[in-house]
Amino acid sequence: MDTSHGSRWNKWDLHVHSPSSFHENFNLERSLGAEEDHEDAVWERYLDELEDIDDISCIGITDYFSVEGYERVQEAIEQDDRLQNFDLVLPNVELRVDHFVTSRSGGHSSEAVEMHVLFSDELDPVRIRENFINQLEAKKPDGNTMPPTRENLERLGQNSEFDTYDDYDDPYIAGCNRITVDVDTIYEALDSDVFEGKYLTVLVEDNWEKISWEGRAGTLRGSLLGKADAVFISNSDTRDWLLGRTEMMSTAEFRKAFGSLKPALRGSDSHDFDDFCVPDKNRYCWIKADTTFEGLKQIKYEPGDRVYIGEYDPQRRVSIHTPNNVNIREGVINDRLTVSDTTLPLNPNLVTVIGGKGAGKTALLDLIANFYQNRHISGEDEEIDVNSFIQRIQDENPGITTELEFNGEDVDPFEKSVLDEECISHSNVEYLPQGKISEYCRDEDRMHDQVLELIQQSVRTTDSELMERFEEKRNSIRHIEKELEELTNRIHEYDPETIDERISDAKSDLNAARGKLEDKEREIEEFREEHGDELRDENSTELQNQLDTYDKELQTVEEIKSILSDQLERLGEIEDFNRDIGKLRSLSEETEIEENLEITQFSVEEARSKLRDYEQAIDDDILRITDQRERVQDQLDDLEDFDQELSQLLKEKREQQKVVEEEENNVQSIETDSQKIQELRTKRRSEFVNYVDAYHDLRNLYSLVISEFEADQSAILDEVKFDANLDVIDGLQSKLYDLLDGRSVNIAEIQPIIQIALDAIEGSEQSEHNAEAYLEAALSFKDQLLANASTAEFERRVFTGNFKLSEQILLEGTRMEDLSLGQKGTVLLKILLAQDEKPLIIDQPEENLDNRFVYRTLKDAFKEAKKKRQVIIATHNANLVVNTDAEQVVVAQYEENEISFKSGPLEDESIREEVTTVLEGGKEAFVQREEKYGLAE
Repeated sequence: MDTSHGSRWNKWDLHVHSPSSFHENFNLERSLGAEEDHEDAVWERYLDELEDIDDISCIGITDYFSVEGYERVQEAIEQDDRLQNFDLVLPNVELRVDHFVTSRSGGHSSEAVEMHVLFSDELDPVRIRENFINQLEAKKPDGNTMPPTRENLERLGQNSEFDTYDDYDDPYIAGCNRITVDVDTIYEALDSDVFEGKYLTVLVEDNWEKISWEGRAGTLRGSLLGKADAVFISNSDTRDWLLGRTEMMSTAEFRKAFGSLKPALRGSDSHDFDDFCVPDKNRYCWIKADTTFEGLKQIKYEPGDRVYIGEYDPQRRVSIHTPNNVNIREGVINDRLTVSDTTLPLNPNLVTVIGGKGAGKTALLDLIANFYQNRHISGEDEEIDVNSFIQRIQDENPGITTELEFNGEDVDPFEKSVLDEECISHSNVEYLPQGKISEYCRDEDRMHDQVLELIQQSVRTTDSELMERFEEKRNSIRHIEKELEELTNRIHEYDPETIDERISDAKSDLNAARGKLEDKEREIEEFREEHGDELRDENSTELQNQLDTYDKELQTVEEIKSILSDQLERLGEIEDFNRDIGKLRSLSEETEIEENLEITQFSVEEARSKLRDYEQAIDDDILRITDQRERVQDQLDDLEDFDQELSQLLKEKREQQKVVEEEENNVQSIETDSQKIQELRTKRRSEFVNYVDAYHDLRNLYSLVISEFEADQSAILDEVKFDANLDVIDGLQSKLYDLLDGRSVNIAEIQPIIQIALDAIEGSEQSEHNAEAYLEAALSFKDQLLANASTAEFERRVFTGNFKLSEQILLEGTRMEDLSLGQKGTVLLKILLAQDEKPLIIDQPEENLDNRFVYRTLKDAFKEAKKKRQVIIATHNANLVVNTDAEQVVVAQYEENEISFKSGPLEDESIREEVTTVLEGGKEAFVQREEKYGLAE
């Protein structure tokens, strides 16, 4: 029997009667022959039926007041090598005790309460018979007592003083039906060194539950339950009551009343070959333990987690990519260190790795994690992590080959050499090497991300609409941040730092241009006054006006011609489009496509012809206008000298008027830019207030999300609470100060800005005022930037990315910042344990914690987490092995320069010895489990 995989769920049927039971119906059709031949045939059929069972691992061979049936089964196992399909066969002695449930009529049909005693397979039947059965006091109908030996029972059955055994067809059966056993003598007999740690008493619910809780009967009923180790139940609701999980009685109240919680068992109670070893309604008894009697005993101390009643395996389905086996080969590292060839099964629940210092605990975890993330370093500048086994040995260029097998039968194993770059891509694990817990605790943003992911995962399943609202608000904040950044970019497209100077310069240029225009007008006026008689002023002015008109017309038609040329070139693209449409139509006709491609092809040639005609008309206009302009120019050239001089002055005036118009337009344009800057700044300030308000809304939604989460949160986080919070980012002060000139600004001067930002984000009635005040205070420093610093960058830092959603984390009512480093690590561990379902690997989770704190706060968290995910830890702490009820213990050993591993369940004696020897506080941990494994105090 391989137990290296640790504790696993198996079917146990601890209530299977044998043909030796006085109340049995294992009959065959009789043929002529001796009675003993028929009995042998029944037994042969019985053993055959047992050997046909392939889905039950452990059985209890049950007889009333006897172990005769178990004895015969043992002979078949030991002498004939029968029943090898079972891992464990136990003796079960069924007893009717001297407590009766009287029928309502008070008549003869009183029924005795029944109980069973399950014995270890280490006890031979002779010892059980001599030291237990023969020591009991069986009450006869006359009130006298006797040991319930076969001889006494047969003699009692033959005693006609009571009734004839003919009613039962056998004196032994008659005798068994006439006795009950004094319950006190049961426990007196068991209170012997012979049976210490080698029995379990199981009360039967059927008749016991009919006893009244009132008066003396109730005392007897409670006494029977209090002394029992377990209960064979018939009602599924009874299980919850036995575990203190009902409103009727809490766990604490049940323990106080009956001493301990009681595991609920079921058996087939098979008395014949019909539905042999098949319980009523297929409600099988599943037990998670090593298939040994020591494994069975664990149900006393983990009655809720170690026993399940139902048709199907209760093992929660884990991912098909969950590690199932790790194989290590070619482990020679150097002449001082070797990792032995290893094939190590991995339990899907809690795997604890123990061992002395340097024994190889970290080596195993590092090798497993290396399948998912390269644990070696590749850059020369990277610092070696002394807590990484692989990094410590990589300079030796080890040839270690590792292979990981998975839970899914259809998932291929993954093999790699220890320094290979390739990793598993189809799944992942969470790995916390030694020292990482403390490192992560110092990273508030990482902690927030872990908390947020945990809460989101939970609430998405309980209130998806609330989570949608929360995500929408987060997205709106991201949108506002982008809008703020875009507004800043748009503002700086207008170069706001120089806008006032540019307006001043433009106005100066405009005034200068206007002065020159006034000078030119005076010059023309004076020229006319001086040469008025010789001038033909009107003719000269008219010709000049005509010339200006022709110039404007030429400019217009030239622009038209340029557009025409562009359109003629684009006609080529339309020709390509038409060809493609025609090809599509042709292909569509060759298929069964029913959709009609209704696109009208554009007539390129028609368009080209019309554009050419228009182009020709434009060319004709250009020739015409050019010809007319030349004639006007010739007329101007023919004017007298004074007229030509006046014409030049008028031309210069018109040119200066254009300069004035250009300068006026420039001033207007810059003033428009200035107005846009102000509008954008106003909009940005308003958007920033919306930004702050959106954060307030986000916090309120987060509070609702946390409330929803806490209403349905995992028991892992019972002692951890969260409050929604808003804060400024940790580096805001340096973020702003980094762009300022330290010669003129002290970093302490930035602190008041941080406080104003805090006031704004806290969401008081003055939040809008505080938001404006923050901007005012922060932007007042933009004139003191470093020479190479950008004002735009400074404003981006002021407006975006400065607030964060967070949560106040409390452990047992104490704020995170007031916790020790070890306690902070506990919070992180609880969060990680409650989060996700991928495998979790942790090296020394108890780091910085004392033993009592681990027992009080972490053991239950690990017990809860292992129900839904695989957890693998390396630890020195006995409580994380024993009191978490670890399914598998891997013992790392280092002897003669070789690291090796062995594994098994906690109930395995050799593993138990390693735990008590290797781990500090090992014995104390077992004692805390109520001497779960038979250790003395």
